[in-house]
Amino acid sequence: MLELSPGILPPGELRRVRVKRQAPEVRLELVGEVEYNRDRLCRISTPVSGKVVSILRHQGETVRAGEVLQILDSAEMGRAKADYLIAGDEYALAQAERERQRLLYKSREQILKQVEAGVTAEEALRLMRDAPLGDRKSAILTAVAEVEYAQNERERARLLFEQKIGARKNLLRADKELTDARIRLTAVLEETTIEAQQVLLEAETAERMKRASLEQAREELTLLGLSEEQIQELEREPGGRKSMVPIAAPFDGTVVDQYVSLGEIVDPATYLYKLADLSTVWVRADVFEKDLSALSLGKEVSITVPACPGRQFSGKIVYISSEVDQEKRTVAARIEVDNSKGELKPGMFCSGSVAVGSREGQQALLVVPASAVQDVNGTATVFVPCGENRFVAVPVVTGDVGSDWVAIASGLREGDVVVAEGSFILKSDLMKGTFRKGYED
Repeated sequence: MLELSPGILPPGELRRVRVKRQAPEVRLELVGEVEYNRDRLCRISTPVSGKVVSILRHQGETVRAGEVLQILDSAEMGRAKADYLIAGDEYALAQAERERQRLLYKSREQILKQVEAGVTAEEALRLMRDAPLGDRKSAILTAVAEVEYAQNERERARLLFEQKIGARKNLLRADKELTDARIRLTAVLEETTIEAQQVLLEAETAERMKRASLEQAREELTLLGLSEEQIQELEREPGGRKSMVPIAAPFDGTVVDQYVSLGEIVDPATYLYKLADLSTVWVRADVFEKDLSALSLGKEVSITVPACPGRQFSGKIVYISSEVDQEKRTVAARIEVDNSKGELKPGMFCSGSVAVGSREGQQALLVVPASAVQDVNGTATVFVPCGENRFVAVPVVTGDVGSDWVAIASGLREGDVVVAEGSFILKSDLMKGTFRKGYED
C-alpha cells in the first residue's frame, strides 16, 4: 500500500470511476485545429473619431459585458451630446408653449360662446377685461356695441310704428341694420375662433417638430455607440465634459489583442481590441467523403490535445459543410467544445474521436478511461484508492485501446474503483518518491 503525504495533492484533482464492461465500439478518428468560436469573437472599433486618453484593460485580461475598456476624447461626440441637450430643452419649451396655447384656446372658446349667446356691451366689457384676446378684443366689443345699438334702434322704431307715429320703412331699415350688426358680430367671433385655432395648431406643429428633432438627436447618439442608460445619465447630469467616449465590452470575454496605444488618433475604421469568449471553442476537422455517412449534427466527439495529456474534452458537431474541398477531397466539420477552464487555445492541433457503432458478435470488454492507465517503469499501472490519501498501484495487462478507453485483460475486476483524472499526478509523485511505504493488508 502507498500513502500520499498530506498537502501533496490539491483538493478536487482526482476523479474516481468504476471499472465497467462495454461493447467494443467502432470509432472514427479525426484530426483538426482549435479555432475561436466566431459567434463569440469580435473586433471592437470606435463609432467616432477621437484621441485615446485612457486605456483601462489590456491584452490577456478578462472583462465583463459593459465594462469600459478605454476612453476616447471626441469633438464629434461632444457636438452630438450638446445637440441632444439643446433639442431636449427646445422640446420642453415647445411642450410648455403648446399647453399654454391649449389653455388660452379653452378660455377664449368659453368667452366667445357667452358673447355669441348674447350679452350687453357692458357685460362684454366686464367679461373680456382680462381675456387673452389681443387685438381681437376691440373688434368684438365694437361689434357687440353695434348689435346692442341696433337692437335699441329697432325697438324704438317698432314702438313708433305701433303708435302710428313712425313710418314702416323706418322699422324695416332698423331690422336690416340689426341683422347687419349681428352678421358683423358673428364674423368677428368666427375670425377670432379661427385665429385661436391657428395659433394652437402652430404650437402643436412646433411641438411635433421639436420632438422629431429630439428623437433624431437621440438616434445620432445611439449610432455613435451610447446606450439608453448612458443617454438617460446625460439627461440627469447635463454638466461635465461631453466629449468623453467610453468603449465598452459587448460581452464577457478575454482581450486577446490590443491594437492602439495611449494618445493615438483613431476613427471608425480603426480596430481597438480583439475580444473573444473562450468559454467555448470550435474545432475544425476535415472528414473524408467515405466517412460522411457516419456523422450527423449533434453527435458527440471526444477531443484530445498534446498539451493536455490524459485530458479529454467533450464536444458536439454543430456544422457540416455542404461542399467538398476539391484539393483534399474532404468536407469541413465544426465541433463546438466546452472550454470553461481555458485549457484549449486557438491554433492548437487536436485529435477527435466519434463513436459510429459497435462490433457485433464480440464479447463486452472490461474497460477503464484511458487517463486511468499510466506507464510506471514500463508497466501499465492503475491506482486504486483504499482510504483517504491512500492508493494501491496495481499493475494491469491491457488489451484493445479506444479513443478514450483502454480494455483491461487482467489485474482488475468489474466494479473496482480506479483513479481516472489525476492519475498522472499520482504517477509523478510516485516517481519522485513522495509516496511512502505504508502497511500491507
